Amino acid sequence: MEGRKFGDNLVYVGDRQNRGDRVIKKNTSDFIVPKREFGNTGVNISKLCLGGGSFGNTDSQIILDEALKQGVDCWEIVSFTGKVYCEYFKKNPGIREKVFLSGKVYSTDPIVMQEQLNAILKDNEISVIDFLAIHPVDDVKVLTNDVRKWVEKVKKEKKIRFFGFCTHKNMDNCLSSASEASEQEKVRFAVDRL
Repeated sequence: MEGRKFGDNLVYVGDRQNRGDRVIKKNTSDFIVPKREFGNTGVNISKLCLGGGSFGNTDSQIILDEALKQGVDCWEIVSFTGKVYCEYFKKNPGIREKVFLSGKVYSTDPIVMQEQLNAILKDNEISVIDFLAIHPVDDVKVLTNDVRKWVEKVKKEKKIRFFGFCTHKNMDNCLSSASEASEQEKVRFAVDRL
């Protein structure tokens, strides 16, 4: 039943066993999610980012189609996204260049960070990720010289374009410290679900 159409404007994208029934309305209006500059990078992306946890057992291709139709061109990669983006980019040549991919590593050890970055690139069959964040960072002191050297190395290798961190605690101190450090082009904030 996944991906079944209900009329011209609704599509079923749920999995009854795991997530319950969900029907989304296709974008039939002219509404497009506005864009904004991503930190101080000069790159404009949608104000909303499609979370990598949006997929599960759903028809992800329909979700990605609808996201793009509504102007959502920032997509998050997480470890359980699987081959969702890879498959989409193969079926839709030229789309990868139009999408801003964001991903996370879960360590400040450069060896582990490299392994996690390599897995993201391999699993998604991409050569570069637009924004890579260390998750979570509660104190910017964990961003050591070894981390900075690793970031410089993978940027030089063109495996990442931008680097930053995610913070969910101690945000004031993290943001204040990050504003003084050029390596953090972007900081992602903890935001409760609406």
